[in-house]
Amino acid sequence: MQLLKTATADTVANYLKTRLVQLGVQDLFGVAGNYAAPFLDTVLADPAQHIQLLGTTTEMNAGYAADAYARYHGYGGAFVTYGVGSFSILNATAGSFVEKVPVLVINGAPTNKEDNIEKNAGLLFSHSTGNKFADIEMFRKVTIAAERITNANLAPFQIDKVITAMIAYQQPGYIEVAEDVWRSPCPSPKGRLKVNPTLTTSVSEVKAAVDAAMEVISCFPKVVTWAGIELRQQKLTAEFEQLLEQLNKLVPKGEQAIQFVTSFMSKSVLAEDHPRFDSCRVIEKKLTSEVIPDYCLLGIGGWTVDANVASQNIRDERLILACNGGVLVGAEFFPTVALPDFIDQLTQRLRHQNGLSLKGAVLKPLPAPNLGKALTFDTFFHALQQGWKPEYILLSGVGFTLSIASYLMGVAQNGYLTDGVWLSIGYPVGAATGVAQACKRAAATKGQDKRTFVVIGDGAFQEVCQAVSDHNYHEQNNVIFVLSNTIYGIEQFLVNPNPFREAPTDYEPPNEILNTVYSYNDLHQWDYVKLAESFGSIGIRVTTLEEMDHAMCMIEDHLDRNFLIEIVVPKTDIPADLLAVTPYVGEDETANENWPPASKF
Repeated sequence: MQLLKTATADTVANYLKTRLVQLGVQDLFGVAGNYAAPFLDTVLADPAQHIQLLGTTTEMNAGYAADAYARYHGYGGAFVTYGVGSFSILNATAGSFVEKVPVLVINGAPTNKEDNIEKNAGLLFSHSTGNKFADIEMFRKVTIAAERITNANLAPFQIDKVITAMIAYQQPGYIEVAEDVWRSPCPSPKGRLKVNPTLTTSVSEVKAAVDAAMEVISCFPKVVTWAGIELRQQKLTAEFEQLLEQLNKLVPKGEQAIQFVTSFMSKSVLAEDHPRFDSCRVIEKKLTSEVIPDYCLLGIGGWTVDANVASQNIRDERLILACNGGVLVGAEFFPTVALPDFIDQLTQRLRHQNGLSLKGAVLKPLPAPNLGKALTFDTFFHALQQGWKPEYILLSGVGFTLSIASYLMGVAQNGYLTDGVWLSIGYPVGAATGVAQACKRAAATKGQDKRTFVVIGDGAFQEVCQAVSDHNYHEQNNVIFVLSNTIYGIEQFLVNPNPFREAPTDYEPPNEILNTVYSYNDLHQWDYVKLAESFGSIGIRVTTLEEMDHAMCMIEDHLDRNFLIEIVVPKTDIPADLLAVTPYVGEDETANENWPPASKF
């Protein structure tokens, strides 16, 4: 029985739905609320079912899911209700804004009548703060465009403005619609919204930027290339490969080939079985073992954010960095250079260089994992490596799991995701909902059968555990590994790494607190197996490497099931790459003779 009347083609709700369909959005994530219900009903009553509504357990998980969906599908969307819903998704939207992910947040608001009663009679309606601009004022700070729609006559222009801005800047947008306006008549959309990137500016400094880059390359003909996140965002991986090939045509036979590295944020922008791939690593000022570096770093689309460069200032006369619409070459900055133009023009210039001889640099090795018979961070990842397949997608948390997950080898192109700039703990669990849904869409059209794996610490997981319910409800076969050490390990490490050292310093009173993990970093020990079962997942507790092998076999034997697997590691265990830096003083180690840490204060 049809319980909902099919919406006419000339309402505000249908206008927005049509624009979303044109944008390629096939799924919306969110938590329903009555203020947004007219829009949801319009989507639900669509006889062609162009868009599927996927309910989530929390608004923040909806935001994470929409963000990850957009990264794999093109554009994402989330629906919430006024105040309590929009405030909850704000954190996820801020992450999308910082990391340049085009997600549309759709919010329902009180009716115009309710707004007038609230203003003149002093009656507060549901979820309202009393300030009718409270929601939109927040989202204006973390979106590229935000509109509050209270008049159907203006709705087409406001909707088109927000979506056009999202297309042009590839960042999130926000639309807030009064409940009584959703079903109001308005003109139907005319054509499709298009953006011409060349109209952004009338002036380009690409020639000057390429001139400066060639001067650096000529002075430092040993080259390291950094493949950054913008190659994925702007779909420029093929163009980067052409640039890399042209660089290597200038390398004499027998010399070291010029290779590329990736960073935490850009891992797997190209497949890691690529013949020119070196490693995924922190982009340091010294990537080689030479006392005085003699190479130049050519960064294409890389971001100098905290996680990528470990809080270092990597800028010097050897750096060429094209990103964020400009190019930095040594001390010079060229502010209006589109990345496609820079790659193209630099490739062309290299093609016509006669007599220029280049070669690659041999990078210093990454820290070797500490492998033994016990279950630790390092041995877990080694075991995961043994069973890794090209059809897997890895979503990593941002604590201890961030650095070591980046060293997992053989990841397929676009087979890795983390929120490496915003660094919101818990992101990958909610994001897995969006990745799995995007992969389901891709499998239906392209036959690409992928499976989503999440590796996350227990502190981060406990913030968003409800997302596992979403995975099961939407019939996804995700695998969640929870690295369980019952502490916020990364927070302890940043402020006081002493408990993680192989030979901890014995601080005497009144500083003995520095000898142990801080009490505020302790976590409640959950029964993850029972939690998994309550959500509908297969729950497994792993305490040994033998049990880890058994868990991997179980995963392969149940391709259609969702797994939640607790990996029990020692409380003060630490990945090998972080152990290498524990001799340095922590932010709180005021009793250490080397305090304060030079890199922080």
